[in-house]
Amino acid sequence: MTLESILSLVSFLVTGLLVIIFYKLFWKQKGQITSLLKDKEEVRDIIGALAFIQMNNLEGHKLTPVQRKLQAQQQFKYLPFQEKMAYVENHGTYLATRQQNEYHINLYYLHGFFVEVWHSQLTDGTNGIRIFTSKDCLAVYAELINLEI
Repeated sequence: MTLESILSLVSFLVTGLLVIIFYKLFWKQKGQITSLLKDKEEVRDIIGALAFIQMNNLEGHKLTPVQRKLQAQQQFKYLPFQEKMAYVENHGTYLATRQQNEYHINLYYLHGFFVEVWHSQLTDGTNGIRIFTSKDCLAVYAELINLEI
């Protein structure tokens, strides 16, 4: 990534954050909305989405394999829940299943990152999708492997 691209991305993020802050203050003063942004996580998600949009708009930018993996993870992260489920079913590589309390947790591999799909036995529904890139999170699955001959 060139210095010009980095500066453009930083400028875009700062502008986006200032717009968010302005609207939050404006709406609070008018008393029309109690809170436009609920917490820091929501601000982080909005900034991440803005960064993703800006990255896709950089002309002539060649992504490295690591950047492509991060981009795929960011794209997946901002999908609605049902679209995440469909994407995992259509493009994920199933790796393992583990049990934790009332949950069956299925592990999938997607374009350089791992996804856990949490299925509740009590409600017979999928309650969550967890994304991670750290191999440390795979340690719990290593315990499931039986190498006895």
